[in-house]
Amino acid sequence: MNLASYLIKGEINRFECVHPYIYASYDILDGMRDVELSNRIRDHLISIEDAFVHSQEWTLSRNVSEIKIAFLGSPNSGKSGLIHFFLTGVYVQDDSPEGGRFKKLYFSHSLPQLLLIRDEAGAPDIQLASWADALVVVVSLADVESVRIASEYYAMFCGLRDKLDIPTMLIATQDGLISGSSVPAIELHVRHLLNSMNWCPYHETCAVYGLNVETVFQETTETRAQKCEVSS
Repeated sequence: MNLASYLIKGEINRFECVHPYIYASYDILDGMRDVELSNRIRDHLISIEDAFVHSQEWTLSRNVSEIKIAFLGSPNSGKSGLIHFFLTGVYVQDDSPEGGRFKKLYFSHSLPQLLLIRDEAGAPDIQLASWADALVVVVSLADVESVRIASEYYAMFCGLRDKLDIPTMLIATQDGLISGSSVPAIELHVRHLLNSMNWCPYHETCAVYGLNVETVFQETTETRAQKCEVSS
């Protein structure tokens, strides 16, 4: 079985396992003595089931452009706060160890696009590497360990996919510096990572004030679009 077949089979298994769990949950609800609570939970479960069967893979027009952006970095890199500000316009110190999946309507040159944003919780795998249209590697200017982890994750990603095959950006967040945390030696570590990624754009952001947050997504989407034009 080649990689494509393996990924397709995994997606089919994932999709087909959802409804049996939902039906089993309905059976549990049928056995509950508290009818009012059972009905409330059932209503929520029905909403979840409806959201699942009406996901974009079944409903979205083929003419709608999608861009899949993967964010790599440690939980304290600032990537979750960066994404949260982009989605909401509000800064939240959100060092989310479990990562997240998000969707956003975004206009690039007045054209609407669906951004699929994946805040990866840990190291990249073959599924992530084959899924992403663009990669954003994030470090914190207040945390040396975040630079080490980002370097490790990026090397792993390049082992799974040719680095020249995917638009990539390196981001250093300043959020941790606002609290007064200073790491004088970190510049050397960031410089070393920059040298290994000297072919891709580099930006420093601050989600506390929104500095360069929009720039990250604007340049990522534009670079992805340019790559598609060249490929076609």
